[in-house]
Amino acid sequence: MEAVAEKARKARRNRLKGGGASEKKPPIFEMIQRNGDVVKTGGNLLCSLCFVAGSVLPAVASNTGWYIDLNGGLNSRESADDELAEAIFDDGSIAGAAIGYRFKDVSDHGFLQDLRLELACNRQFNDLDKMRLHPLPGFEITEEASGSINTDSIQQVLYYDLPLNRMVSADSFLAGFKPYIGIGLGFNRSILDGLSTGILETATPPGDYPLDYTTKWSFSYSLRDGVAYEVNPHWTLYTGGYYLKVDDHVVVEAPHSERKKFPESNPYSLPVATRPPLETTGMVIGVRFHF
Repeated sequence: MEAVAEKARKARRNRLKGGGASEKKPPIFEMIQRNGDVVKTGGNLLCSLCFVAGSVLPAVASNTGWYIDLNGGLNSRESADDELAEAIFDDGSIAGAAIGYRFKDVSDHGFLQDLRLELACNRQFNDLDKMRLHPLPGFEITEEASGSINTDSIQQVLYYDLPLNRMVSADSFLAGFKPYIGIGLGFNRSILDGLSTGILETATPPGDYPLDYTTKWSFSYSLRDGVAYEVNPHWTLYTGGYYLKVDDHVVVEAPHSERKKFPESNPYSLPVATRPPLETTGMVIGVRFHF
């Protein structure tokens, strides 16, 4: 038994000395052996690229100031009253996106460094709750309404970020927070979708209601405030409120576009009316990514 074991040990020593080629290694190790210099060079190149990216990307993020924004939330819309009827709305929602630029590295002046300019677009969704009809003096009736009046808004918004990070210690938890205020100017339109009531469908010519119509763009302005938290140089979370008001005198044309506008011979045709001012308040939460 011992003689057999000794013979096996001698054979193994002989393979290690001169017969190692007969022991086939796995292909992956053969490839590394044959291309050791290539692997080493590739590793050095990868390390170099990581070093360059780590050096350049933060500078780009700091110097350009560009960012994108996505947000959503809830809104409350004031009732809209004109000479024909008052529309009363359910509370709704809002979804928006924006592209902006912060002037952090553009100026040495502290105030200018804390400004942001943003092109913001959003849509507000509000279903109708009731319609209070008053087409004639002294006559008024309220009934359930169907449909929605959504709004699109495009505004240029100027923000000021309160620099708490320069007012407290850099190690403080508050250093990442930035309260902000903003004012926006732009344009707004309303999208009437399936607007109707039982009386309107009964008292008007067939096909007038439900009403689908998109108004023309009109001037609007907004006031905004809130607080943001800088998670890191690229990501910022925020929450805030807003107030949006739209100028009045937006003409809503006749429901039937194929016939003449509200012919005097048709007593059931509603007169041309101006849409009353639109006022909306709400709260949003959002995220910004800084390039």
